[in-house]
Amino acid sequence: MKTYSFIIPTYNRAHCILNTISSILNQSYLEFEIIIVDDGSTDDTQIILKTIANNVKIKIFHYGNNRGANFAKNFGADKAIGDYLIFLDSDDILSSNSSLIDIENELSENGYPNLAMFPCKDLNNNSTVSKINYKGFVDYKNYFTNKFKGEYLPIVNKDNFLQIKFFEDIIGGEGITWCLLTKINNNLYISNIIARIYNNTGLDRLSFLNKKNLLRIRNVFIKDLKVNYKDYLSIYKFGFILVVLKIVYYQIIYFLK
Repeated sequence: MKTYSFIIPTYNRAHCILNTISSILNQSYLEFEIIIVDDGSTDDTQIILKTIANNVKIKIFHYGNNRGANFAKNFGADKAIGDYLIFLDSDDILSSNSSLIDIENELSENGYPNLAMFPCKDLNNNSTVSKINYKGFVDYKNYFTNKFKGEYLPIVNKDNFLQIKFFEDIIGGEGITWCLLTKINNNLYISNIIARIYNNTGLDRLSFLNKKNLLRIRNVFIKDLKVNYKDYLSIYKFGFILVVLKIVYYQIIYFLK
């Protein structure tokens, strides 16, 4: 049996963060902790968090200035004591009260891989946002060449994650880290068990294409190209072309906004 650290970065989510936390506290598998990192919220987030501050399973950290979700996630990972890290957005929820025991059983049955991905459903229309007709291990080439599109809930071995972490000079781009970890360890497992209900609404989501988010997306593609330049040219030349075109596209849309 392994222990799990839920890392929840939050910024101005006073209206929904308790739903996220409750979905974890209601789990039937109890070997977990919750680490909440308040990334400089200016709403009532701190007031809301005070109502749960005495729960022994919850650790709450605040800092004054907004540093970005990647910084908050890395900060939480540094504070974690669990064997595995689960990064959960503060407006998402676990899909059921048995999600964590499902995760534990799936990892146990497959030798506790370094990195595992569990499918998600969209909160608003109940559709799947992951490829759920596959179950098993995936090698680096198949993952890097984007054969498993969609949103997943990543479960990562803490020690492996801390070797790389998320890039703090961009907003988003977690997939770049997952690719690097898969390349190093070649131990990625993809499940077909839906474990997360994903909320893709809100002005801070990348799906909302305002000028700020257009730059965020462009910068993620630029970082991806810089980090994975050699692999694009050696094993995924078509992907290289796609990334370049996306950078140009988002730059043009930015100027036209």
